[in-house]
Amino acid sequence: MPKKGSIKIPTTEKQKKQFIIWCNHQCTEEEICEYLFVTPKTLQRWCKRMFDGMTFSQVYSMYSSGGKMSLRRYQFELAKKNASMAKFLGKNILHQKDEFNYKGDIQNADEDDPITKSLKSLMTTQDKADG
Repeated sequence: MPKKGSIKIPTTEKQKKQFIIWCNHQCTEEEICEYLFVTPKTLQRWCKRMFDGMTFSQVYSMYSSGGKMSLRRYQFELAKKNASMAKFLGKNILHQKDEFNYKGDIQNADEDDPITKSLKSLMTTQDKADG
């Protein structure tokens, strides 16, 4: 078996497209080097040659976002059918929490809480209707 780094990475458009797919799938530099049986230094030189002087990090940053977008789209679709995924996205994107700290005093509750605002609004509406 040849020693690591002694194999040259082909410089074809097919290889370039495959590399972009690996970036899209969030493969790490280490994983790509292992698969190609090259050192990070060799991969760095290849990137500069194939992507107009860009480093691995620059190329990876540019093409890995497509994979993140696909994953996010899939998660949103899954959330329509899966309550756990909907909760996960709510907590991580909307900063929602599982807990509700009701202390019995709605008048002195946190003013920024949307539930508190809604309850106060309902109470005010009800008070006006009653009296």
